[in-house]
Amino acid sequence: EGLKDEHELQSYFVQRMEKFANKNGRIIIGWDEILEGGLAPNAYVMSWRGTKGGIAAAKEKHYVVMSPGTPLYLDYYQAERELEPTTIHGYNPLSKVYAYDPTPSELSADEKKYILGAQANMWTEYISTEEHVEYMVFPRIAALSEVLWTPAKLKDWKSFQSRMKEQYKRYDALGINYARSAFNVNQQLQVDTLNNRATVTFETDAADVNIHYTLDGSDPSTRSQVYKGPFTLNRTATVKAGSFVNGKLVGKVSTRNFEAHKGLNKSITLATPANPSFASKSKLVDGLKGSTDQYDGHWIGFLDTDVEAIIDLGKVQPIQRMSTNFMQHIGYRIFLPVQVEYALSVDGIRYVTVDTIDDPNPLGAEGITTHEVAATIPLTRARFVKVKVRSVGVSPDKYPSAGQKTWLMLDEIVVE
Repeated sequence: EGLKDEHELQSYFVQRMEKFANKNGRIIIGWDEILEGGLAPNAYVMSWRGTKGGIAAAKEKHYVVMSPGTPLYLDYYQAERELEPTTIHGYNPLSKVYAYDPTPSELSADEKKYILGAQANMWTEYISTEEHVEYMVFPRIAALSEVLWTPAKLKDWKSFQSRMKEQYKRYDALGINYARSAFNVNQQLQVDTLNNRATVTFETDAADVNIHYTLDGSDPSTRSQVYKGPFTLNRTATVKAGSFVNGKLVGKVSTRNFEAHKGLNKSITLATPANPSFASKSKLVDGLKGSTDQYDGHWIGFLDTDVEAIIDLGKVQPIQRMSTNFMQHIGYRIFLPVQVEYALSVDGIRYVTVDTIDDPNPLGAEGITTHEVAATIPLTRARFVKVKVRSVGVSPDKYPSAGQKTWLMLDEIVVE
């Protein structure tokens, strides 16, 4: 057929099948991969890899159903991972679904008429029961329904939140196993690098809740501090927050940590640059730790390399404990290190190794997790802290990724 690559082969196949379908009174529809190599003349497109495919198809006057993974894959997490059943990845909370506009602004008024609508997708690799399907679909399907059936100018997030209070009662009456994740408190910590403090803001996707919180790591109750607006932290704290309705906890308690340590916002240098996809070295000393989602904005990543980081504390001062937080997600070839070494220096030239941890994963944890590797030493005065981390290298033989390059993921080096 004179086809020069697999894209042209795919296009040849799709167009040949389309002629057969059209001849028999049918129209074909395909995921946006069918754009590769040239789209069949009458094909409709399902845009799932973002919106680019849908935009491209509409500009070519092809009808489109928008179904981008973000925010319309309902098998993605709808709250922070630690509080949800394990699923594939991603983060599509109720508010994100409601904010979606299926007709991209990049399209002209004439091109927008080719957007037929949108579709939520519910894949079940991680979901084995109908009850779990209900948990993932409801209430997010209500948000998408309003997105698609209400004129954009009439959409109102606050109104939707308020009306959902009655909808939850309907779900209860129908026995639907809907998620209460909208009631979970979303904590935002904004670090002030000049004053070494964090501003804490709470919000939920549910209306008319009372938020109570603690700063000592204990679970909040109605006797705990009431959230009235953003507040600042200038000391290490474990912030726990929960939503309460009629005096009862609704949803789950969320947790964030702020580490106001000696290395907070200090100068840090890396012997080897991080991978460009996870490259902000300031994340190692910003006082914040990440979740088990490597894309949550807190992790710095190194592919197929060891790590050496040096923190300049600015002056000589006493040090007694150092720790580094790592992630493990073997499915993504993210492994805990095989060795972590801590060294101290007064002048930044001569370093003394104060501890070497040769078994950073003593329990042999296999799951998706975060793990702190710490060293507690006799009180020692120093200005510079060096952390050397040795990677596992390539994925061990027992994993499907055997022999492939692996990642090291770090999110905070704490100096106390």
